[in-house]
Amino acid sequence: MRNQLLMTLLAVCFSLSAYAQQLVKGTVMEGDTGEGLIGANVVIKGTTIGTVTDFEGGYTLEVPNGDAILVYSFVGMQEQEVLVGNQTQIDITLGADAEQLDDVVIVGYTKKDEASPVQTIGVVTDIVTPNVTNALQGKATGVSVSTSTGQPGAKNNIRIRGVGSITASTDPLYVIDGVIINTDDMVQANQQAQRDPMSNINPDDIEDVKVLKDAAATALYGSRAANGVILITTKRGAVGKTQFSASVQEGVSVVNYGNMDMMDLNQYRDYRTAMAGGVEYDPAGWDGNSYDWFDLAFQPGRTSNYQLSAQGGNDKTKFFASVGYFNQEGIVKGSDFERFSMRMNVDNQVNDRVSFTLGTDLSYITQNNASNGNLYSSPLMAGYMQIPFVSPYDASGNLRPILDASSGVTGQGSTANFLYDLNHNYRRMNSLNGGLMGRLNVDIYEGLSFSSTNSARFEYVNNRYFVDGTTYDGSATNGSLNNTDAFNMTLTSTNTFNYETSFGLHNLNVLAGWEAQSNDRSVTGAYGENLPSGIEAPDGIAMNQGITGWLEQYRFLSMLSQVQYNYDNKYFASVSYRRDGSSRFAPENRWGNFWSVAGAWDIAKEDFMASTKFDQLKLRASVGTTGNANLGIGLNPLSRDYAYRPLYAFNQYNGNPAAYWTQLGNEDLTWEKRLKSSIGVDFGFNGWLSGGLDFYHETSSDLLMQTPVSATTGFVTQTANVGEMVNKGVELNFTTQNMQRDDFTWSTSVNLTHNVNEVTRLYGGQDILVGAVNIVREGLPVNSFYLPEYAGANPNNGQSSWFVNDPSVTPENMGENMYVDPRTGRVATTSYGEAEYTDLGDPYPWLQGAITNDLRYRQFDLSFMFTFSVGGSIYNSTGRFVDSDNRTSNQHVRAMEDRWTQPGDIAYRPALNDVAGANHSSRYLENGSYLSLRNITLGYNLPNHIVENWRVGGVRFFVQAQNLFTISSYSGFTPITAGGDGINFFEYPEGRIFTGGVTVKF
Repeated sequence: MRNQLLMTLLAVCFSLSAYAQQLVKGTVMEGDTGEGLIGANVVIKGTTIGTVTDFEGGYTLEVPNGDAILVYSFVGMQEQEVLVGNQTQIDITLGADAEQLDDVVIVGYTKKDEASPVQTIGVVTDIVTPNVTNALQGKATGVSVSTSTGQPGAKNNIRIRGVGSITASTDPLYVIDGVIINTDDMVQANQQAQRDPMSNINPDDIEDVKVLKDAAATALYGSRAANGVILITTKRGAVGKTQFSASVQEGVSVVNYGNMDMMDLNQYRDYRTAMAGGVEYDPAGWDGNSYDWFDLAFQPGRTSNYQLSAQGGNDKTKFFASVGYFNQEGIVKGSDFERFSMRMNVDNQVNDRVSFTLGTDLSYITQNNASNGNLYSSPLMAGYMQIPFVSPYDASGNLRPILDASSGVTGQGSTANFLYDLNHNYRRMNSLNGGLMGRLNVDIYEGLSFSSTNSARFEYVNNRYFVDGTTYDGSATNGSLNNTDAFNMTLTSTNTFNYETSFGLHNLNVLAGWEAQSNDRSVTGAYGENLPSGIEAPDGIAMNQGITGWLEQYRFLSMLSQVQYNYDNKYFASVSYRRDGSSRFAPENRWGNFWSVAGAWDIAKEDFMASTKFDQLKLRASVGTTGNANLGIGLNPLSRDYAYRPLYAFNQYNGNPAAYWTQLGNEDLTWEKRLKSSIGVDFGFNGWLSGGLDFYHETSSDLLMQTPVSATTGFVTQTANVGEMVNKGVELNFTTQNMQRDDFTWSTSVNLTHNVNEVTRLYGGQDILVGAVNIVREGLPVNSFYLPEYAGANPNNGQSSWFVNDPSVTPENMGENMYVDPRTGRVATTSYGEAEYTDLGDPYPWLQGAITNDLRYRQFDLSFMFTFSVGGSIYNSTGRFVDSDNRTSNQHVRAMEDRWTQPGDIAYRPALNDVAGANHSSRYLENGSYLSLRNITLGYNLPNHIVENWRVGGVRFFVQAQNLFTISSYSGFTPITAGGDGINFFEYPEGRIFTGGVTVKF
């Protein structure tokens, strides 16, 4: 069989196959637009011989004789049959099949609820990326995609309709081909928690992505759907001759500096000279060269993406198979991401009543992360802070292990040389992830069907952090190794009955079922020091050995039901109910009930709308509850799964084994809950405009928080359900068909989101300080910035100052360190401790969105997308080190701008050598607004006459640029890498990615 397949491939690729008796070619077009249909099936009736149309809807097929009948089909279109006769050119126009279109949209356990807005992202492979979550940015309203690092494969922060929890997970629920994927488990298996769990999936295997947001769409997922649901459907086979698709993509990433501009040698010399009161900085031992440490830290990162897939089948069995290889070097030296992947999906129609689906996937990932150890052992931190006078090389041109006085420049102390470390230390993650899914569908009786989906998924992760004894970080330990192995296994079984019937103009769909999921994890780790040279194995550890490990498990059991009703496909109503049980809670609080009620009215189908130009005008409304049982943020893995139970751990006491309590249990713990309500409208006008408008209000209650307890318990706090917050907002998306001509089309898509978050209840109304700069306070958005307000330099003496912000302090009674700021008339102080902390905004934008344009001219297509964010602040914690007043490390060029030099100066920055200016304050709080050209792609499809000569189904070339430019006032690289909390600390910047590729179908 293998030899036959290889011979067939060679024959097609090199056009060595013999010509059949008759060759038929043509184009399959869509009835409404006249555009070619990509992927339409053309099959010789009664056989499995066929083909699939190319990018322009064209096809070429050899038929045995003129008696052959060709069957033309496409999902959602009416099938057509044509007798070949003596025709050699057959062009077909397929019209919409209204009955099919009502049935093809499957959302979760059942068909789409017409009372619910479901945004489908049909193309996720239009950008070259290691994970599908990158491709979601700008594609749907209400979906915020952010990251705190540009590390290849790193985890993105996905927020759907705002932040709905204070301490529990805010990630959405992912469902792949009907199977729930709990990414929280996968992140916990990877103790570094830097890799995006969705990076296991090859984006080229994905058919489409659906985003579920409101109660009607998410309530069926109950306790896990509080943060929204993302449904991922992978590609399936199609009836017809086996079609192969091969793509090769190569690219390069370069750093996007944005407004980040560090001092060069001359600027740094001027800075140090000014610090010394005019005495020129001339370090002894300097070799006369200038060293750009940012340039040494960054590199052009190569991206390679190779994909091969095959699909085909007949009336009984269809299949899709793929193998892929993706490799992306980071723009920071020492970082990369590599993935090998495969997938196989098989659909079989056993008989008229029974069908089954099998799916399997496997991926192997290797990820190297840039070091984040000692300041100067991290390429990023050294790039920021190392001065341009210091050489990484000795007199012989070899890398120095440690940069100290022997480097030729004194005054910097002893620091690491990250270039040397890159050759000796590493922080590496290896992951093997896979799954097997089987689904059985049985049509029991007229309208009654049964579906059973069962899956097993596993993930093995090895994290290894090795520090060589010859490096700066390893000098104190003579080398160290931290090795962790984690294994995660999830079993899921979903079983549903579905009954569908119609009587007159009434249509009814009833769903009932149950679902069970089990998860088991094991983690083992070893740490030790004093490794002999050249030994990187745990058994080589000689000193300070440590072993850790634990086993975890949790179980879910659910019952679910839904009733959907519509009258004449104009009036819609649905009710759903789900009851979830989770082992994460005590038996008396183990079960939660979640429900939704929704309705819709398709006004455009009313008789009185017949004379209007509305293609669609559907009003929708829904209300319901969902929950959140992922308790992960701030808790160790055991506390997450056993938060209601007292926990203890083992150690030693006086040389003897001993146990001690680590957690005070709380059997009253229960689900976090979210009450969702929304009202919206879907609209379409004259075939030119289509879109949707939604207003929503979501209340999160029983939020998990740490609450104080009596000291007699031996603990300070206990986890309890006490908090509440609200998210409310508006979403608008619309698409315009700007031009529709035979050889030119142009459409524009816009999506806008406005969300407001407010914490409405905390334990005893008490504020919660989060880190050094954030606060959780009633009446404010969660994690608002809470800082002293910077007032600039005191004009009299040049010292840093802050506004007092105490109403009781006036110019008449102010203290000796205070003065009246001449710019604002407010009282300021040069004593940091006298400045009151105050609410200074939050990290969440007032408005965010995207604008996408798609143009096609003959064989060319052009697509470009702008994303933007208006409002929201970023705390640039890096600035405390690189925009300071008395540090001798390298500085941002703006560190010398608007600086006080003499009495009377009205300046933003204090006099050099000021020791207090780098304290946390609004000095480092910046505007997070931006406009970014996120993606631009130019493609070219070879014309049919060339494709036919080459004997292939289609050839497409493309070039692409990602993150081409960003317009922002932010002083760092780009504001996009501020993550979900709006804090940047020595960020790993985004890269500009330039890619080209070719896809061949044969």
